[in-house]
Amino acid sequence: DGTQVFNKAAGPAYWLHINGTAHAIMGMPPVVNDGGATNRRLQQVLQAYALSMLDKYLRQRDNHLLDGPSPSYPEVTAILKKNI
Repeated sequence: DGTQVFNKAAGPAYWLHINGTAHAIMGMPPVVNDGGATNRRLQQVLQAYALSMLDKYLRQRDNHLLDGPSPSYPEVTAILKKNI
């Protein structure tokens, strides 16, 4: 389920729980069963969180999206954080 990768992270790590998704292996993106509009929304959610992480650690610009679930992205119901 990928928790071993998260637990072994030697630096900051984030684990998003996104309702309605499944993650077969860590090398594959999460997928949604309907294959249409929901997958496009999932891409938007993943892009927003990935850009937030890159901005936070590479540009030192924190939009606080990674602080916890956001009303803008209700699909994300939990965020696990590991700051080392």
